[in-house]
Amino acid sequence: MNISGKAATRCFRQAEIKWQESHWKELLQYAGQWVALEGETVVAHGEDLSKVVETARGKSIIIPYVFFVEDTETDAIAMGL
Repeated sequence: MNISGKAATRCFRQAEIKWQESHWKELLQYAGQWVALEGETVVAHGEDLSKVVETARGKSIIIPYVFFVEDTETDAIAMGL
């Protein structure tokens, strides 16, 4: 069965997104770091994005799900373009 269009978008990385949303307290230990998830498992983390991706790929994860955990203890505001 071929999944395409909106259905594929909704399904892609659904497990990782759900875990990330429901385990935010656990993720606080990674504040200020990049985190790579595969399913419900943290496979790599650190301050250097390229090293986190490299570590995840070293575990045979071709396209890792990676996100940054904001440090809620600082008074800084992150802005993007």
